[in-house]
Amino acid sequence: MGIGCVLSQSTLCQTVARVADMAFLVVQSMSDAMWKSGYVQYDLTPVRCLSREHDGGSFLGQMWVTAEVGGDVIYTWDKSKEAVVAERIIPPWFKGIIQADGGSELICFLKGGKKRDKPPPDITRAGCWTHVRRKFFQAAKAGCRQAKRLLKIINVLYRIERVAREGHFDANDRAALRQRRAVRVVKGLRRRIDQVLQKERPKSAVGQACLYTLGQWESLQVYLGEKNGHLEIDNNGVENAIRPCALGKKNWMFIGDVGAGQYAATLYSLLGSCLRRGINPRDYLSWLLDRLPLATNLTVHTLTPASYKAQLIEA
Repeated sequence: MGIGCVLSQSTLCQTVARVADMAFLVVQSMSDAMWKSGYVQYDLTPVRCLSREHDGGSFLGQMWVTAEVGGDVIYTWDKSKEAVVAERIIPPWFKGIIQADGGSELICFLKGGKKRDKPPPDITRAGCWTHVRRKFFQAAKAGCRQAKRLLKIINVLYRIERVAREGHFDANDRAALRQRRAVRVVKGLRRRIDQVLQKERPKSAVGQACLYTLGQWESLQVYLGEKNGHLEIDNNGVENAIRPCALGKKNWMFIGDVGAGQYAATLYSLLGSCLRRGINPRDYLSWLLDRLPLATNLTVHTLTPASYKAQLIEA
């Protein structure tokens, strides 16, 4: 129930900014735990930001998004989409798999970047079959018969994944299923793509889809590894995490200034992680704000959405 006090918009915005500033260490703790898992999904989405220093009064910044399957999602705001940003986001100690599409910023980072002599060790990129399927779908939508045939083959891979999901397969069983069924489907797809490229123009819709697929080929097969049953076939999980941000832009349209970008990213991280874990965001924020003023660097990890859910289960 309200108390009849009217707060100005500037007061409300400053209060939200202070909360986000205080909660940043909580999000940092969530991020550290996520990267320690060894398997992270990655994507980014553009967000317009107001700035007097740019022509037209605004520029296109980026929300970099990383997520753990079934776990937290972390947003990081930056003015740029250059590979150097990925270098700041991905911990230097990280060893494992990053699942992403063929975006140039991550590819540049994984190849060593413009100013580094060698790529980061012990990091493997797993590709995204959804991006491949999307390109063949567009070609098929334009009436290309070859694209329709290739799309049917890719859909077989997704039917195999549905069998594992509906059967509640664990990682070992899912890897075994992929070895039995998906490996030969992928080999057949490669043969058909090679045949199509011998007949179709490279600049045609199906030709471009085929060339994109071959350019991603090594990364697209990572999920088929005998020890990679825990990997997803695509990075739809992180794309779904981006959706609230994309929908939100239709309402708030832009970020007010450069400094506000990270405040927004911090709050998106907390609220998005709550939703992914099935937690009521309002209840979590109320719980967090009661405890946040007394938190220290040694206790901040106990204030994450994961810790809150664990306490709910114990109660």
